[in-house]
Amino acid sequence: MGDRLIIPVGYFGKVDMSGMAALVAHPNVQRLGNIMQLGLDHLIFRGVRHTRLEHSVSAAGLAKRTIDHLTSYGFDPSWEKPMMAYGLLHDIGHPAFGHAMEFELKLNLDRNTIDFLDRPCPRGGPTLRETMQSIGIDDQKVEALLVHTTPEHQIVKDRNIGADKLAYVFMDNHYSGLIDNPPNLDALLLQLRYVSGDFGVSEQGAQLLTGAMRLYIDLRLHLYGNHKCAAAERMLQKAVEIAYKGKEFTIEEV
Repeated sequence: MGDRLIIPVGYFGKVDMSGMAALVAHPNVQRLGNIMQLGLDHLIFRGVRHTRLEHSVSAAGLAKRTIDHLTSYGFDPSWEKPMMAYGLLHDIGHPAFGHAMEFELKLNLDRNTIDFLDRPCPRGGPTLRETMQSIGIDDQKVEALLVHTTPEHQIVKDRNIGADKLAYVFMDNHYSGLIDNPPNLDALLLQLRYVSGDFGVSEQGAQLLTGAMRLYIDLRLHLYGNHKCAAAERMLQKAVEIAYKGKEFTIEEV
């Protein structure tokens, strides 16, 4: 696989992951392509069949676009590759069916994500950490982002305007078709600011951010909190509880 890699992902179109092909191709990243982003919600909203891999690529692409914009305000551009890797790997610890199973499996998703960095490759190849090192990504910066010990992690994980939040809100709405005219994400990205460790939006961007939060609330009410979706996920949890009661099993087996 060459250094140039362009990945088309739904709402976000073509995401440039050039220079990170080896990381994208790693089996522990590719397994996310078998995990539904929204658990069992596709049983109710038939269009939401996108995966954790699509979401993670979207988050990486949004992180890159954010940093490309913030460099004009003095943000250190050396964070670009580690931040993209962080966006790609932030959900690496998710089990099958994602959040629908984390409670039944009693997982600490943050801890599980960190563990994946050094977990042996199932095919006997390099670990994720070794893969990052081989393509010139600072694995120590990525780990610092994953454990939130550096304020730059907000660019992906800020609860309101992080690349993770914006990626899933706009992608989930795209596939579910709930809101016909969502706010302008491109315009919002241009209003992002990062000053002395604080990540936020300009005064002009406040209205755009309000629109994005309203979109999230609509999704929370009609998609994430839909009682039919919640009931389907609970049925899955009970099925796993019954099938594996008293047995030892790994996340990979699930």
